[in-house]
Amino acid sequence: AGAAPEHATRLCCRPEAVRLQPAESEPNRLLARIVDETYLGSRYRLMLAADRLPGITLFADVLREQRHLLPAPGSHKFWVA
Repeated sequence: AGAAPEHATRLCCRPEAVRLQPAESEPNRLLARIVDETYLGSRYRLMLAADRLPGITLFADVLREQRHLLPAPGSHKFWVA
């Protein structure tokens, strides 16, 4: 028997569930990098790559007023929960 084929995986979070720069004690905290972003008027949809979730793309919506708190796509990593 051969190895199972690799599958593209997406993990989506409700916009209100994503916390930027959460406290160190926050459960499910992940170090992530913005791969791409789409401006949607009142919010941005971010495509994230998280260190502890290799091969999984995480999409999160962030309010326009919060976007300035995060680095540009492809640059530094930041914490999300």
